[in-house]
Amino acid sequence: MKTIMGIVLFLIVVLGTLLFFAPKLGAFFGLLSFRRDEVTTLEVAPIAPVFSNVPGSTNNENLTINGFSEPGMTIKLFLNGPESQSTVTDNEGFFTFADIKLINGTNTIFSKAVNETGKESENSQIVTIVYDNTAPEITIESPKDGAVVKNLDKRILVKGKLSEKATVKVNNSLAVLTPDNNFEIVLGVESGKLEIKVEATDEAGNKKEEKINITYVKGS
Repeated sequence: MKTIMGIVLFLIVVLGTLLFFAPKLGAFFGLLSFRRDEVTTLEVAPIAPVFSNVPGSTNNENLTINGFSEPGMTIKLFLNGPESQSTVTDNEGFFTFADIKLINGTNTIFSKAVNETGKESENSQIVTIVYDNTAPEITIESPKDGAVVKNLDKRILVKGKLSEKATVKVNNSLAVLTPDNNFEIVLGVESGKLEIKVEATDEAGNKKEEKINITYVKGS
């Protein structure tokens, strides 16, 4: 009987102790958990931003670039070295930089994400954009303007040279461009006067056009 009473008394003491100290222990472990989460939040840096659809070259001095990162991040844009501007990502993590003023020639751009605690991401990928607002120069070497061309096959070989790499069309037909920027194409023609129009469009979108007029005569 004494043994049973002793066990009951022991259980009452243990239960009372737990009831007394449980709130304090819970608060203690809760504080540790909070501190652990807080430290984790402070130590984790945001992911680096990613640009989307950045052109390799452009003829627009003012450029707009889109990209994405984590929602609610401050995104800093660095243009040719120093910070140029900043913006905040939307609820889906997207951001836009408008009116980025480029310098003539090669421009380098990268960005960083900054969270609310000031923790910065690694640099994004560095992208290179060439600002070029000069149209390619076209030299039509053959035939010469005003020439009379005679042959039996109703064809004329048009040859020329560009000042830079570009897409070339002669009378709306795509011409072949060699690595040294020479072009040529064979045109089918009819007897009489003929206008030959050469159009060149470079990688930045600049266009140039040159025209000559010749006369084609079928014969030897």
